[in-house]
Amino acid sequence: MRWESRQCTVSFMSCSTLMLLFVAFIPVLLSFGLFIFVINAFLLFLMSALLDNFHIDNIATALVGAVSLTILNGIWRWLLF
Repeated sequence: MRWESRQCTVSFMSCSTLMLLFVAFIPVLLSFGLFIFVINAFLLFLMSALLDNFHIDNIATALVGAVSLTILNGIWRWLLF
């Protein structure tokens, strides 16, 4: 896959994350932020459908990936800031 298509995929996922968080504000608020894991899992599953070399078998794998990415993101932010 070329660099341009990866860059478009990353920007699409960033924009769609913001839109989904805006639309799903009430469920996120009522679940104390745990619904964000479901949104991230859905986006991973969507990315699996859009990219050829990235495969997720089921939604449970996507949820585990979303939790892992959230933990890694927290560690990354702690190290940088």
